[in-house]
Amino acid sequence: MKLPKIKLKTENLKLKIIFVLFFTFCVLGFMFARQALAQDAKRAFTLSYPTLTHQLNPGDRTEGITRITNQSSTSLTFKLSIQDYVVLDTIGTPTILPPNTLSNKYSAAAWIGVTPETFTLNPGEKQTINYYVQVPANARPGGHYAAIIYTPVVDKDVSGSGSTVNSQIGSLFYLTVNGPIKEQ
Repeated sequence: MKLPKIKLKTENLKLKIIFVLFFTFCVLGFMFARQALAQDAKRAFTLSYPTLTHQLNPGDRTEGITRITNQSSTSLTFKLSIQDYVVLDTIGTPTILPPNTLSNKYSAAAWIGVTPETFTLNPGEKQTINYYVQVPANARPGGHYAAIIYTPVVDKDVSGSGSTVNSQIGSLFYLTVNGPIKEQ
C-alpha cells in the first residue's frame, strides 16, 4: 500500500516540474518580447546644420535651409516649433525657454518661420527645412537667440505598462543685429 503513495508523490512532482518549466518559459518569452519591442522604439536622427549664424541690419530679411535625417528603423513624424533660448553658464550651454516667456524686445523666435512645420520621414530619409528670418526695423543691436525645435511625435497607442521618453533636438540661431552696442 505504500507504493500508491509514492506513485502519487511522483505524479505531483512531475506536475510541479512541468508547471515551473512552463512558467519559466512564459516569463522568459515575455522578457524577450518586451526587449524586442523596446528596441523597435528607438529613435535616431541627425541634423545637418545644428547652428545657423547671421549678421543682419534692422529690417533685413534672409532665408536658408537645414536638414534632418531619420536614422531609425521605423518612420518618424516631426513637429517643428521656434523657441527662444538663453545661455546661463560660461561654456555656452543653451537653455530652451517655454514659448512666450522672453520679452519681445529680446526674443528672436518671433522673427523666424519654417516650412514644413510637420512631416514624416521613413527610415533613411532626409527632409530639407526652409527657414525665413525677418528682423524688425526697430530691433535692438546685439545678439538674439532662437532655435528650431524638432520634436518626434510620440504614438499614443501604447498598451500595457511601460514608459516613453520624449526627445527634442534643435538648430540654434545666433543672430547679430548690427548697430551701436552698449555692453555692461
